[in-house]
Amino acid sequence: MLESVLIFDNGMVLPLLTEPLENGERLDGNGKQDCETKAFKRLSGRLMKLLGKGCVTIVLDGLYASGPVMSICRNYGWEFMISLKRDSLKSVWEDFNGLRKIEPKNTLAAQWGDRNQVYHWSNDIYYTYGKNHTKLILNVVTCTETWYEPHRKTGKPSEKRTDYAWLSSSRITEKNVFMLCTKIARYRWRIENHFLVLKHQGYGYTHCYSLNWNAIKGFHSLTKFANFINAFITCTELMANDIVAEGIKGTVKKAWEFLRTHGLPDSASGLLPGRAEANKKSSKIRFCNFKFKPAA
Repeated sequence: MLESVLIFDNGMVLPLLTEPLENGERLDGNGKQDCETKAFKRLSGRLMKLLGKGCVTIVLDGLYASGPVMSICRNYGWEFMISLKRDSLKSVWEDFNGLRKIEPKNTLAAQWGDRNQVYHWSNDIYYTYGKNHTKLILNVVTCTETWYEPHRKTGKPSEKRTDYAWLSSSRITEKNVFMLCTKIARYRWRIENHFLVLKHQGYGYTHCYSLNWNAIKGFHSLTKFANFINAFITCTELMANDIVAEGIKGTVKKAWEFLRTHGLPDSASGLLPGRAEANKKSSKIRFCNFKFKPAA
């Protein structure tokens, strides 16, 4: 399954659309296997219809650092931050390393918590791909992050280091480099945490419930629907006191039990028993229409 999730600055992660990876026989009859990049092309068209053009920043891992993926994002007016591995797009790396020597001003040292960061970037790197020699103008930024942690055996602080690199649709400057890298690109960890929740925190994704592919896709869709509602429940301001008292799992369990038994409450004082009055006159639940608006 190729997953898309919507990440908000307040920490809320909402599952959006899923594109299953089908085998080639069911797709076009030529026996070729489906893959993530082909699925991304299909999924991006569906996302464009849902979210519109130019209203999101796409955050992707190194698997999608390719010309066709970046061209799709450009055509839809989406900004992107894509992880760039050392063994990917060799011509881009060669240009970046060369420009870095003659652009010493394109660097910034920053402090993020207890971590020291050093950024380097180069803009307007030309990249050509495909039989038609399609040209793209890319921006590359790297981040070297160092910090100290106590040694597991001796307890003495030892220096740790990690390196990051991204392809960016935006021109990198001293003013936006920290925001683009640390506040946007690094938020990809929330996607990984989202999958961790599905696997180990109540949704049972480590268990194989069926060997029927259609049944698995149906189960996946129902699980996403439940996860979407649960995310709203645990992130709404009205439930803050319940989260503190019951925890996330306890709040979700009691909220669903309350809704199943009593229906949608009229009161805005919460969902758990004792905090809201049930609507006894109606057993129907009305769903609100949510509209996504681009940030100013």
